[in-house]
Amino acid sequence: MAKKDDVVKRDFIMDTCGACRTCEIACSYHHTGEFNHQVSSIEIVERKDGGGYDVRIYQKNNGERIACDGCLDVDGDPLCIQYCREAEDLKKIIGEIVDASKAHNESGVTK
Repeated sequence: MAKKDDVVKRDFIMDTCGACRTCEIACSYHHTGEFNHQVSSIEIVERKDGGGYDVRIYQKNNGERIACDGCLDVDGDPLCIQYCREAEDLKKIIGEIVDASKAHNESGVTK
């Protein structure tokens, strides 16, 4: 079992997600200035049972994926939330990631 500090990504159930992937595009633009969902910190993943989609958030860089920074340099909510049609559900998920990252950084552990 991986230690909490070793977690690269976390999956969240988001029953309201329709897989439009606008969040992925907004996130990639935030990080790179380009629309490329493959570098996004957020990934929409089809459930194996075919029953909808989950949201995967990358907490650390992983291949082309860039770690979620919660869009700290953006006024207001992170861009993925601003462009999501189910913003309230996504806001809860991103809030968990940002809070965990802050706690991790405050503990003195470096990335």
